[in-house]
Amino acid sequence: MCGFCGFHSKEKLSSEIILKMNQAIKHRGPDDEGYFFDGRSFAGEESMPEIKATQTPLAANAQASLAFGFRRLSIIELSEKGHQPMISENENVITFNGEIYNYKEIRAELEVLGVDFFSNSDTEVILKGYEVWGTDVIEKLDGMFSFCLFDKSNNKIVFARDRVGLKPLFYFRNENGLFWASEIKSLLKSGKIKPEINWEGVQSNFIYQTTISPQTCFTQIYSLEPGTFTVYDLDTEKFRFDKYYQIPVKTKSTITEKEAIENVEKLIKKNVRQQLFADVPVISMMSGGIDSTLVTILAKQNQDSLKAFTLSYHNANDEVSNAELTAKENGIKHFVEHIDADDIIKNLKENIAHFEESYVAIESLLNATEFCKNNGYKVVFSGNGADELFGGYMHLMKFKTWTKIRHFRLLRHFIKGNSHKTKKIKITFLLRIRRTSSEMGRVE
Repeated sequence: MCGFCGFHSKEKLSSEIILKMNQAIKHRGPDDEGYFFDGRSFAGEESMPEIKATQTPLAANAQASLAFGFRRLSIIELSEKGHQPMISENENVITFNGEIYNYKEIRAELEVLGVDFFSNSDTEVILKGYEVWGTDVIEKLDGMFSFCLFDKSNNKIVFARDRVGLKPLFYFRNENGLFWASEIKSLLKSGKIKPEINWEGVQSNFIYQTTISPQTCFTQIYSLEPGTFTVYDLDTEKFRFDKYYQIPVKTKSTITEKEAIENVEKLIKKNVRQQLFADVPVISMMSGGIDSTLVTILAKQNQDSLKAFTLSYHNANDEVSNAELTAKENGIKHFVEHIDADDIIKNLKENIAHFEESYVAIESLLNATEFCKNNGYKVVFSGNGADELFGGYMHLMKFKTWTKIRHFRLLRHFIKGNSHKTKKIKITFLLRIRRTSSEMGRVE
């Protein structure tokens, strides 16, 4: 993953703001650092040597009304040519987090139209694609992404997020201007907004195990909805939101079960093959369950050198055994990382800092990423997403009931929840905080 941040204000703001915002997401991109400030590119303390040789560092006392910051985790195009913020010959600027799986096909289409490229990055494909097709380029993108693109000639900023919201993009707007970032903590570091709990966001988080966009658990901080792009006019300071993708919902289908299985198999194989492409080593996180096992085996068929790892907890012996058996039968080099309760407690504060909002499996993901980092892996395959796709969560079991009663106005109010529930959640939180603080003797 990479991370980006930025701001726009009528009045010029200090460069210290963008420096602090970018520092807050340092963990998202240890390979490079960059800035676009007052119409120029600047290096950071942790920029690549090639960038430091050509760009001056951003001073802490500079002033500007428009600023971009970026932290890079290099996956494709490892050289300085993939540096961001990336600026085109037309002086348009982009910061991009994610990976575009079909970027080579889009690049070939642009080259036929006479477009030249200076790098092999998917970032440049988005930038040059926008200059040819405008926001229509977004519908061509197959991948996980969020980006911020400054269209200089039209004095507008385009923000976009992938179809299902894999890559985050948060923002807030007040009298100081517009601020955006890949993480909420970056926005808070701007010093222009205070953290206050949004109880409606907390309610949706408790119900769905995630906060439903555009809400977050923080007041006045919003998340750009999945499958959405917005154009922000710097002259009028107005947004225009467009939904470029809606999940298709068919009430009836004539497809047979056999055809459905064949289609799913075809799509999974295609996507695994596409997503294996990277200029760095790839590893698979295999829990022993159906989802990650399937993905690992298919990845192995396309990349014979693929390795896998499993996190072992004291009560997960069966999963480890299943993973070891799968690895043995498919000739996959397999690692087992043992995790105990002390490891989880030790990383608790770091977990909370990274996830920012409630999450049900907080310990396993951080332990997994720590293992990958220590062993030199930046790209990880997993079975995440299968429960969302195939309805594996309990709250999704109620979808059939919802489709029947959603047309009755009286009953609709019982589906989403109401302010009474929100108050109950707030009271529960306050009581829990009070009880915890009395046990600890202080509140931090």
